[in-house]
Amino acid sequence: MTLFRDWLLTVTAAAMLVALAYAMMPEGAVRKIGRLTGGLILLLAILRPLGGLDYAVLSRSLSQAREDLRGYEATPKTENFGLMKSIIEARSAAYIIDKAAQMDIVCRAEVVCEAESDTQYPYPASVTVTGALTEAQRERLSRMIEAELAIPAQVQIYQVEGGETP
Repeated sequence: MTLFRDWLLTVTAAAMLVALAYAMMPEGAVRKIGRLTGGLILLLAILRPLGGLDYAVLSRSLSQAREDLRGYEATPKTENFGLMKSIIEARSAAYIIDKAAQMDIVCRAEVVCEAESDTQYPYPASVTVTGALTEAQRERLSRMIEAELAIPAQVQIYQVEGGETP
């Protein structure tokens, strides 16, 4: 940070010096030469840090930064996978319960999500619906779950309160 601050102070001081000198120059050829000289002084002040760079250290630092970035990119995918999976399961179950309530069906739902790997997004793969549903209600709810959540009817399990499958 001090390197940047020192560079900024140098550029600012050079700009102020060039502006002061430009204001005191007489009109004509002297002013044109002064403007060229002032521009070169500002350019040197801006580019001065490049002359003192150790390019080997800069190269190692950039390589290390790239490696650190790769590590940071991979971390959220694996650490947050479980959290993302549980959120999708809970929201999918809440969605099913809400849609069932709109159809005058009282039930509970438990959704299980799967993913091809820890780096891909989990998706609802199966559901267990618990409640006293008639055959017509089961059929309507099953069609809705299949159409809106893409959970096939084959992996939809319907139970009554005691865990019995009708």
